[in-house]
Amino acid sequence: MSLRLDVIQRLKQFSRTARMWGSPAECEAALIHLAHIFFIAEDPQWTLKQTIEAWRGFYSHSEADEREHQKMRSRFWGDSQDLAFVQVVQGYVVLLAAAPRNDARDPVMTPHIELLIDHPHTAGTPEALNAALFTLMGFLSSDVQRFAHLLSLERLRVGGHELRPLHVVAPAGPSEAALPYAYDFKDWPRLTEAIDRFVAHLMTLNA
Repeated sequence: MSLRLDVIQRLKQFSRTARMWGSPAECEAALIHLAHIFFIAEDPQWTLKQTIEAWRGFYSHSEADEREHQKMRSRFWGDSQDLAFVQVVQGYVVLLAAAPRNDARDPVMTPHIELLIDHPHTAGTPEALNAALFTLMGFLSSDVQRFAHLLSLERLRVGGHELRPLHVVAPAGPSEAALPYAYDFKDWPRLTEAIDRFVAHLMTLNA
């Protein structure tokens, strides 16, 4: 099975599992960066901007959800956005060095992962960076259980709790921010419908 078809098969799961990402912005970031692998597998000169523009033809956030995202981000890092970026980057530097990789996917995927690590603001926000690197590294891994274990260790090291997102900036240890999100995002139905249409579009490109 080709890498592009593998990406499509993974993206097909996104509309069914969208809410597991916690927020539409995180789901969207994971989808965009995995979809970018679809494009660069065929055309290494394809840019992330082009991938984002392709996705924007199917979906954009509502103003109400943008306000809800800002509330979430304020709670997660407040004025410490740079530290949140650093925590995500440092965590995934360790994972990139330690987690086993799929040799067939590595030549296409690792350069984009390294780009995000070297230029984290490319992702937009720390939670988007975390979601993008999580899905890319998980897809690249040749041993998902090993990857999950290493990620838990990094979350424990950085935040004091193995389930705590790397972008959360607060005193170490379990906290309210480590629990599942409780925000009133309205865009979920629009987002899941857009994902299905976008994946169908990618399938036509791969036909």
